[in-house]
Amino acid sequence: MTEEEKGFVVKDRRAFDDKGDVKDQAAKEEPRRQEVNKKAGAEKAEEMPLPEVNFNSLIFSLSSSALINLV
Repeated sequence: MTEEEKGFVVKDRRAFDDKGDVKDQAAKEEPRRQEVNKKAGAEKAEEMPLPEVNFNSLIFSLSSSALINLV
């Protein structure tokens, strides 16, 4: 198989290497966490407000859940 035919990439996310020593991942994961937090903050700012919760919306939610579970 050539490199172009790969459909997925395997990333080793284990905390220990082959020798049993702890990998130095703290430095690698900190920028990634900051990037994820920035994206989450941007998405929250763009979200629409949730609709008002009342008795009608409760009944609609329960009936929708029941209908989905019946199928």
